[in-house]
Amino acid sequence: MGKIVKVEIDARPVKRADMRNGLFRVRLYDAAPTMPSSEFVDFPDEGLKKLGLEDGSAKKGQPLYLLIGKDKLTGLPKFTAIGTHFEAGKDGMGIYSW
Repeated sequence: MGKIVKVEIDARPVKRADMRNGLFRVRLYDAAPTMPSSEFVDFPDEGLKKLGLEDGSAKKGQPLYLLIGKDKLTGLPKFTAIGTHFEAGKDGMGIYSW
C-alpha cells in the first residue's frame, strides 16, 4: 500500500490536469514550510471542490491526508489526496473522508 501522512496546505488557487483515471493532478504548497516546497498531488474532483482549491475559497492551513506510494514506471514518490478527516474504527482500521 503506502504510508499516510497529514499535512497542512496553503490556500493558493490550483489548476488541474486530468489524469484520465478519475483523478486530477494539482500542485500544492506547504502552509508552514521550513523551506519553500511544493508537490504534485493527485486529487478526486470531490476533494478539490470541498477544499475550495479551484474557486479561491480555500483557507490557509487546511489539513489533508496524503497516501504516499511509488509510481510504477519511474519508482518516484507519488502523492494521492485521500481526505481531510480521519475516523478510527473499532477494528484498528480508519476511514478518511472529505
